[in-house]
Parts: sequence; C-alpha cells; structure tokens
Amino acid sequence: MRVKLGELQKIVDRTLAEERSIDALREEISRVLGPSVITNVKLDQLAEGANYRLDVFEHTGRGPRTSFKASVMMKFIDSKSVEARRLAVRTLPVSYTSKFKNDADPSVRHAAARLLPLDSLKEMLKKTPHDDELRQITRQRYLAEAGVKTPEKHPLGTDVPGEAERLGDAVKQHPGPELSEQYYATLANKLIKDYGGNIEGQWEAPAAHRYCASVKATSHVDIDEQKLYDAIMKELEEKDDRTLERYSLKEVAQRLLESDSHEMPLYTEEIDPSRELLESDVSSAEYVKRAMSVFNVRESVMPRSLRKYRLAEGRQGEIRIPCMGKVPGARGISRVDEQALDRFIKSWNDVQLTTGEPIHIDWSHNPSGLGLVSFNVELK
Repeated sequence: MRVKLGELQKIVDRTLAEERSIDALREEISRVLGPSVITNVKLDQLAEGANYRLDVFEHTGRGPRTSFKASVMMKFIDSKSVEARRLAVRTLPVSYTSKFKNDADPSVRHAAARLLPLDSLKEMLKKTPHDDELRQITRQRYLAEAGVKTPEKHPLGTDVPGEAERLGDAVKQHPGPELSEQYYATLANKLIKDYGGNIEGQWEAPAAHRYCASVKATSHVDIDEQKLYDAIMKELEEKDDRTLERYSLKEVAQRLLESDSHEMPLYTEEIDPSRELLESDVSSAEYVKRAMSVFNVRESVMPRSLRKYRLAEGRQGEIRIPCMGKVPGARGISRVDEQALDRFIKSWNDVQLTTGEPIHIDWSHNPSGLGLVSFNVELK
C-alpha cells in the first residue's frame, strides 16, 4: 500500500501530538493525584489508574486538593481510549459534560450522567430506555435532591452506606477500637523518614491526608488525620529540640572538659623567633646577644698573626668573630630572616667600633645546607 508523502507527514504529526498529550496527562495526574499512579504504561492503563484513584477518593468522601487543567483534559474528549474519555468527563468543568451524554461507551455516559442536570438525564433515558444503570443513577439523583440518601453501588465494588430515609444530624456508628498515642507516634516517625527530606517543605498535611485516605480505601481502617498531623509536628519539634540540645554551648563545654588533652589538643599560635627578634626594641648589645642565640651563631678566634700584622701591638686577649649560623627551624632563609640578620650585622659592627678595633663583618648564604649562614670578616 502506497502512502503519499503529505499523508505520511500528517500521520507523523498526529502521532507526535498524541505523545505530547499523553506526556502532559502523565504530568497532570502526577501533580493532582500523586506519583503513585504514574507508571511507564500506555494511555488506557494510565487513565485507568487515574480513574481508580478518583474512585478511591469518592469512596472515602474526600477528593484531590487541586483540579485538573482543562487545557490538558480537553485533548481527550474525542480520544479512542474509553478510560481516557471517562477521565476527561470526570475532570473537565461541568460545562463540557454534555459532550459525553451521547458517547458510544455506557461507562462514559454513566460518568456524565452523575454530573448532568435531571432534564438531560430524562433525554438520555428516552434514547436508552433499557439502560438499568442509567435508570438507577437517575433515581438516586431524584432522591438526593429530595434529601433522601440510598445505598449506591460504588465502582470499587462495595456499597456506600446509606439509609432509605432522611438522615438526622447524628448517626450512631460503632467507633471501633481507638488507636493509641504510641501508634500515631510510630506512624509519624515513619512518615518523617519517608518524606522528611523534601526540600520544598510543607509536606506534613498532604502526607497525613494521603496516608489516611489510602488506608481507609484499602483496609477500611479509620485513622484520625488531625491526630496523625499533630503527632508528626510533635515528633519534628522534639527532633529539633534534641538537635539543639546536643549542639548547645553547655554540652560542647562539657565535652571539652571531659575530653583528655591528647584527644583534643589546644590551639597554640606559632611564633616566628626571627620576627620576634626583629621587632624587639632593645639596644645594639642586647640585640647581638639575642641574635647569637636565635641564629645559633658559632664564633672563631682571630689568629694572632693577623693581629700583629694589622692590629695594634698592645691589644691583649682574644678577638672572637662570628663564622657560622643557622636560621630557626628546618626551613630556608626568609625575608624576615634576612632583615633580622642585617640588623644583627649592623648592631655587631656598631658594638665592635667601641673597642677601637677596625673589624667589620658581613653575612652570606651558605650553599652547603638549608638555612645555613656564613659570616665574613674584613679589616678596615
């Protein structure tokens, strides 16, 4: 069979449009009914799961907190999927309901009948007088407007409780066993573990509502939604209090006092001896004395032969000259070390001038080791 290029393009465009519509429906179901309905399935199964969730809401007397977007659901008014059309009639505004009263599938017509006015139901009964389900829906609508509540067969397969007479303000019901406070606390802790990591916050009320509705629909057990919400908030507050108490200043101080010194060493600021020496405000003689200790200066005795040749003959005693030194620590010579050594040279020369001896020293880097200093002597 040959297909023209234009027809093929229309088929492709229609297929892509349907896929976009299904993706939009999947996002909308997830937003309104929650992600538990969403699976990677076809349109029929997707709409069937959403319809079942709506049946659960109707059975429990509750409903979703928000509504479906009409712009998304309008695309399924003429869908080939019966479940998609039934979902559309249940989620679109009432003004669109009349479009489904002549639908080919009876389940779609019945969903529309539950929303249409009684005049429209009469017209539908004239066209399909043998539709017992439609007749039952019409009867229930009449009785509901008259204030009489009757048992109704629910889509889930169970009967919705009711009486064939007008209900009073209070109906006696068996409350059943009361759930304990420990039960609510345990359940609250479970929900906190499941939903507590939600970065958007404000998850407590929706989580409590969703859990209570689900348990009611599946096991017919009534869980007090308000008590569950209060238990969640109480557990969260106690958790915050425990966190604050653990990291309070009092507890931190107590842990510091109980810990041994070797387990938590105290922080001590490291002092640079060269910088401390350079910043000291002392005399030249005192500075020389301190520098000799900081730089571990070793001295040598000047030979007497050199003294006889250049120095005064009457000079008595030995003349000690710095010959080697080393900066503090196992490190190279820093800028601070150089400045401290320069001041040492100047102070030593100033002190030596007072003795009358024409001796002058200077320092240089010693390449034989890291941080070593050599001192050179000159006779003036």
